[in-house]
Amino acid sequence: DLDAVSHIVLDQVDGIRGSPQIVERTGLPRYFVDLSLSGLQEAGYIHQLGLAELMATGDGLVERGRHASALHLFRTALQFDRRHLRLHERLARAYLATGRLAKSAAHHRFCAMTHVAAGRRREALAIYQTVLEMLPTDFRTLERCLQLLSQEGRITNTADAHVYDSARKLLNFYLD
Repeated sequence: DLDAVSHIVLDQVDGIRGSPQIVERTGLPRYFVDLSLSGLQEAGYIHQLGLAELMATGDGLVERGRHASALHLFRTALQFDRRHLRLHERLARAYLATGRLAKSAAHHRFCAMTHVAAGRRREALAIYQTVLEMLPTDFRTLERCLQLLSQEGRITNTADAHVYDSARKLLNFYLD
């Protein structure tokens, strides 16, 4: 009932691999892989994972230390909801675990902006401080931390004091 290509593709479907990974593993042309996946889905052999399933499967991969595979699923999940805070938190942690600091920082910044928009300045500040730990010379993040601290009106912990110290050091460095 299934053609040979569809059998090969079906053997590769595991809820983690997408078309690019199946193409790489089988050597089949992308067109045939995509056509087979579409046919398998229409025939009821497979179904497309939803947002919750992608995130849960990605979480399981993270628990097993397979961060790169989890990243693939988390990025796929973005197609369902680009503004999903918990998804961006997962992406930030997975990118950090793979050593991709700039990507991690970008997703951390998204989370911080979401918290600011919701009026949760203290949560946003903590996230921005995490970004500063990763990228200590990131002026944009440092500026945002200083803005949030000025809105708070006080230094409440050592992380807050560290922001002011970092700003002072960077300013002195660039003035010298």
